[in-house]
Amino acid sequence: ILTFVRIGTSPILGYLIVTHHYPAALSLFVFSGLTDWIDGYIARRYPSQASALGSFLDPFADKMLVGIVV
Repeated sequence: ILTFVRIGTSPILGYLIVTHHYPAALSLFVFSGLTDWIDGYIARRYPSQASALGSFLDPFADKMLVGIVV
């Protein structure tokens, strides 16, 4: 769920940057970073929560977020 939230917030973040809403964009970027940290913590702490889909989608969400911001 956290990975899907990060994927969903990436286009919104890009829109906020393009429209010069920088404080909101920064807030959403920090929120996305926190969801990434929480997702990684859960995956490391509770190995039973890891999945093949998650191991593919998490790096995809990271690259999507970074690519849109850049």
